[in-house]
Amino acid sequence: MMQFDEEADLQIMSPAQFKRNPHCRRVSPIDPTPLVDPYQQKQHQQILLTPINRQKLLEMKIATPARIGLGRCGTRYLTQPRLKFLADHAAARDAVLTEVTPKFIQQLGLITAKTTCQNKQDYLKNPPKGRQFTATALQQLTSQLPQYATIQLIIGDGLSSAAITSNLGQLLPLLQHTFKKAGTPIDRDHIPFIKYARVAAMDAIGATTKADVVCMLIGERPGLVSANSLSAYIAYRPEVGMPEARRTVISNIHAGGTTVQKAAQQINAACQAMLRYHLSGVALKQKLASSTKNSQLKSHYQMRLD
Repeated sequence: MMQFDEEADLQIMSPAQFKRNPHCRRVSPIDPTPLVDPYQQKQHQQILLTPINRQKLLEMKIATPARIGLGRCGTRYLTQPRLKFLADHAAARDAVLTEVTPKFIQQLGLITAKTTCQNKQDYLKNPPKGRQFTATALQQLTSQLPQYATIQLIIGDGLSSAAITSNLGQLLPLLQHTFKKAGTPIDRDHIPFIKYARVAAMDAIGATTKADVVCMLIGERPGLVSANSLSAYIAYRPEVGMPEARRTVISNIHAGGTTVQKAAQQINAACQAMLRYHLSGVALKQKLASSTKNSQLKSHYQMRLD
C-alpha cells in the first residue's frame, strides 16, 4: 500500500488550496501546453472524430460554416469546439451590446442623428422606437441633407456595431466610385449615421427629403457564424408605413460572405434598376424576371429567323 507523508504533501499545497480541498493530498499537475486561440484555427480543416469517410466530411465542412463533425466526450462537446462556441457567443453579444464610437463616426465624416430610443436597452426592448424620430430630430437631420437626391445613403448601427466598424471603411469608398462610374454620384459629405436604428428609420428620411432611391447600410443581427455582417436595405421613394415587400435587400456583407467589392456592385445594380423601372422590392424582382424572360424569347426567335 502506498504511504503518504502528510506533512510533506501539505507543504506542496498552499493554505488556501488546502482549505478549498481538504481531502486532496497533492496539487494536480498543470499542463504547460498553451491554449490555442480558436480564431487562429481553421475549423473547416479540423477533424475531431473518426469518420467512415474522412474526405466527404472534409468536403462538407469546407462547404458550410455550420458546426458539423465536432466530436463529443460523453454528452458534451470536446474542449476545442466548446471554446469556439463560447468565443462566437461572446462576439455576438459584444456586437449587439457595444456601440459605434463617436471617433469612428467622425473619421468617416458622417452626420449624426438618433431615433427615439434613449439607450441600448431601450432600443433592444422597444423595436418600434428604433423606427421613429422626434419631430425636432427629424427636422434637424433632414435640414442637413440634400432634397430630391437621386440616391441617398444612410448608415444605421442596427444590431451589430461590429458590422459597421468592420465593413464601412472599405465599402463607402467603393460605393462612391461605383455610383460615380454609373453616372449617379452620391453626396459623400451628406451621409447620416442613425444611432439605435431599425430598418424603417430610412422611410421617414426618404419621405422628407424626397430622394428617388434610399439605401440604408445597417448591422445585421449577429449569429454564431458571423457577428460583423452588414445588410443593405434599398427602396424606391420610401414612405412611412410602407410594406416590407417594397424593400430590396442585399445581406451577409462581410469578409466570409458577400465581400464589400461584390456588395458595392450589387447595390449599384439594384439602385440603377430602381431608377430605370421606378420600382423596388418584390415588384422590381418580378419586373426584372419578366424582362429577362422577354429578352431570352426575343433572342430565341431572332436565332430562328436567322
